[in-house]
Amino acid sequence: MEFLEALPRLAAAHDQGVLVPFLGAGMSRPTCPDWAALITRLEEQAGVVEPGAPSGPADLVRRGNRAVRVLKRRAAHEFPAAMRTALYADGETVPPQTSALAAIWWPLVLTTNYDDLLVRAYRDAHEKERDALTVVGRSPDDCQRVLNALSFTSGSILWALQGYLGGRRTGGTPQLEAELVVGHEEYRRVTHTSQHFRRAFAEVFRRRSLLFLGSSLGDAYLLDLFGEILEFSGANPLPHYAMVRRGTADVRFLRSRFNVIALEYEDHARDLPDWLARLRGEIHGERVRPQRWTFGVGSRATEKEGVKEDLAIIRGPLPPPGPGECAAVSAGTGGDLIWLSVPMAEYVRGVWPAEANRQGRGFQVPHLSESYVRGFTREDGSIIPLVAVVARADDSDRRDLRIVSDAATELVEWAAGQGYGLLRMQLLASGKTRHFPSRFSLAETVRAFGRWRRGSGSAMRLAIHLVDPSALFEVATGRLDVVELLTCDDVRFWVEVVDGARVLERELVFAPVDKEVGEIGGDFELPADQWLFEVQPRPRPDSRPALLAKAGDQDLLAAGVISGATLRFLSVRSQRGE
Repeated sequence: MEFLEALPRLAAAHDQGVLVPFLGAGMSRPTCPDWAALITRLEEQAGVVEPGAPSGPADLVRRGNRAVRVLKRRAAHEFPAAMRTALYADGETVPPQTSALAAIWWPLVLTTNYDDLLVRAYRDAHEKERDALTVVGRSPDDCQRVLNALSFTSGSILWALQGYLGGRRTGGTPQLEAELVVGHEEYRRVTHTSQHFRRAFAEVFRRRSLLFLGSSLGDAYLLDLFGEILEFSGANPLPHYAMVRRGTADVRFLRSRFNVIALEYEDHARDLPDWLARLRGEIHGERVRPQRWTFGVGSRATEKEGVKEDLAIIRGPLPPPGPGECAAVSAGTGGDLIWLSVPMAEYVRGVWPAEANRQGRGFQVPHLSESYVRGFTREDGSIIPLVAVVARADDSDRRDLRIVSDAATELVEWAAGQGYGLLRMQLLASGKTRHFPSRFSLAETVRAFGRWRRGSGSAMRLAIHLVDPSALFEVATGRLDVVELLTCDDVRFWVEVVDGARVLERELVFAPVDKEVGEIGGDFELPADQWLFEVQPRPRPDSRPALLAKAGDQDLLAAGVISGATLRFLSVRSQRGE
C-alpha cells in the first residue's frame, strides 16, 4: 500500500482513538546515537574499550552486555549517569520527524527509546495541557494505567518499554531509570519474566493499530512478542502500519505474518517528517467524519414542541448567534476587566460597544446575572445576544474546576429566562493556562445542563462547540459517556489507595455527590488519622493533600470529585518518608 492510499485510513483510525505510534531509534536520530555508537560510548564510560573489536550484531550484544554489567556493579547512580552521557553527548536538539509527530495529539505512544525528545516536543506543541505527556514504564501499576487508558479518560501517555532518561528540561525518575535495559537479550529476558507487562502489551497490540516509526521491525525479540500474541489470540482485528525506508523491511512477511502494512519511503530525513506533517493536515482537514453528536433529554417541553435535540456537541468554532439564539464565550478576569483569547476578542468586536474594549484583549463588561454571566443591553433595554462567562473563583483569575458546573447552570438558567431557543457556548475555564484537561470542563457542563434540563419546563436547547482535540477525542471515541452525564445524579470516579510509590488498590466507584470523603475512606477501611486525600485533577492550582481526620467531612462535590476524576488516599507514613 502506498502512503497516499493509507493516509485516509490513518486519519480515520486517529479519529477513532485507535492509532498508536510505536517509536524506534530512527525517530531520535541524528541527535541520539544508533545502537553501535551507543555501545561504544558505554564502553568508554565503563572503561572497557576494545580497540578494533568486531561490530556484528552478535558482537554488539556481547560488548553491550559487558559494558552494562561493569557499570551496574558500581554505585547505583553510575549506570543511569553513563547512559545519559552516552545518549545526549551530541546535544538535545529535537529532530524534525519527532517535532512533526509531536504536533499531532496522541492519547498513547509506545517507545523503545530512552530519550526525552518526544516529551519535550510534545509539551511545547501542546502547551495548553499541563504535563501534556506523562511517562510510564513496565511496573504493574504503570501497566494497569496503560490498560485503563484504553477505555477511560486519561491524559496523553508515553509508555517507555525499555526505561527512560530525562534530559536537562524534563528530568527523570528513579523508577524509570531502574527499568533501563540495553540490548535485545536483556530486553527479552525482562519481558519473559514480566507477565503483567506481556499481558498489557498484548492487550494494546490487539485493541490498537500500531504505527511503527523509526524501526525496520527487524528485531527478533519484538517479532517474537508479536508472534506469541497472535498464536494465543488469532489474527488481529485491526491492521498495524509501519513507515519504513524502502528495502529495509520484508514487506510481504510483515503483512502476512503480523498484519503490518509497510508504507515505504525513499529518504528518512525528508520523507518521514513530510508524511507525518501530511497526516496532521489530514486529521485537521476537511474530510468525512462525525461533525456533531446530538442527544435528547426527553422532557415534556421538548416533546410538546416536537424538538428531539436538546443537546448538540459540535466540532468547530463558535459561530455568530442566529435569530432566537444566544452565544456565550469563556473569559478570564483581572482587576475590573475581563480577558478574552485573541480569536474571541475579534469575535466580540463590532458586536459589543466599542468603548467596552479598554485594553487589547481586555473588556469592561457589566454583570447580567449574579455571579458569572456578563454582557450588554441596548438603548431599548434588549440584551445583545453575545455574553461572556467568567468561571473564576475570584478576581485574581484563579480557576476552580468546581465552579464550572455552577457557572454553566447559571448561564443556562439566565439564557432560558431571556427566552432564547438555543444557547451556543464554548467550554468554560479551558484556556491556555488551565490546570486541568478540557474534557473535565466538558463533562461538568454536560452534567449541569442535564440536571437543569430534567428539572426545567424550558424548551431551550444547548450547543457546545469544541475545537480542543482532546475533548473531541473523548466524545468521538465514546470515552465520555454523555448519556450517563445527562441522566445520572451520582458521579463515576476512580479511587486509589497509595502507599509511597505503590498503588495498593484502584477501584471504579459510583457515589452521590453529597457523600462525604470520609465515608469513602471508611469504605476502604482507612484510619482517618493515618491517611491524606487529594483529587486529580486538582480543583485549584494550589490544592494540596488534606488529612482525612480533619477534612473528611467534605462532600465529594466540595472536595472536587467530579465525573472521571481520581480520589487518591495517601499514606501519612509514606509522605513523611518513613
